[in-house]
Amino acid sequence: MPIEALPPLARQGPATLIDQFRGVLDMLGEPHPAFELGLRWLTDHAADLPERPPALVHGDFRNGNFIVGPEGLRAVLDWELAHLGDPIEDLGWFCVKSWRFGNVAQRAGGFGPASELLAVYEDATGHPVEPEHLHFWEVFGTLKWGVICEMQTFSHLNGLVRSVELAALGRRVAEQEWDLLELLDPSLGRDHDDDVAREPAAAPTAEMVETVHDRPTITELVGSVREYLERDVMAIEGRVGFHAASPPACSRWSNASSSSVPRRPARRPSDSAPCWASAAPSVTSPKSWRGASAPARSPPPTVRCSTRCGRRCGRSSP
Repeated sequence: MPIEALPPLARQGPATLIDQFRGVLDMLGEPHPAFELGLRWLTDHAADLPERPPALVHGDFRNGNFIVGPEGLRAVLDWELAHLGDPIEDLGWFCVKSWRFGNVAQRAGGFGPASELLAVYEDATGHPVEPEHLHFWEVFGTLKWGVICEMQTFSHLNGLVRSVELAALGRRVAEQEWDLLELLDPSLGRDHDDDVAREPAAAPTAEMVETVHDRPTITELVGSVREYLERDVMAIEGRVGFHAASPPACSRWSNASSSSVPRRPARRPSDSAPCWASAAPSVTSPKSWRGASAPARSPPPTVRCSTRCGRRCGRSSP
């Protein structure tokens, strides 16, 4: 499409994009040596890219943002990141490992090999693409997605948009760092000589378990799940909201530790309910999840579920 026929769009070449994401990373203030290494690599290799006239770049061209039918491509969605630049940027983004959705052996979007993608592109445009050119933009795309994951997470952590989805994206940052390092040094993904002696990995400490990923921490992540259940799931009418507000508790006990603890009605032994569980208060408000309004009680005695249930699983309640 001739750029003259397009509405005004920003021109964003490699140098502009590298500076943009370096600025975002500095603004967030979290140390990410892998991303810093990637930015340095991109800066060093940007000058090696072939000169191309600016073209329309979608900016988010990947599986999930287009519609196909039996006849082929029907529509391309989500153009909010469109700009003028190097069109191979879209091909590199298409090849980022995250957008293969588990089919990682097929580099081109999880659908096929990159060589086939480049061959089809050349047939359609008349412009051949060197593998190194595609590799540059795949490196950039991997770094870009890692920084975006961190941006989204801090939108949640800073209270701009509280969302369990945005919080979970913080745990994707480490994936992008590893993918980026593999792209910069492909030998990282290969099996090494088994004869090489290796130091055994140290057992993780309690502090390491909490901080093995960057934010959100485990506590922050669990808190986002709690908020999601309280704000979104419990507000749903019907069975979903009922089950979210009432965690299941086994009521087939032969005796109870406290008659004040409300329980759900007993189920038939044929039901698929867990055969044993510690009695839990019925959650009627968010406070009871945090223990603010839960009745004080001692642990229940050890008892066995009903005879039929006991034959099925042989477990005893705690």
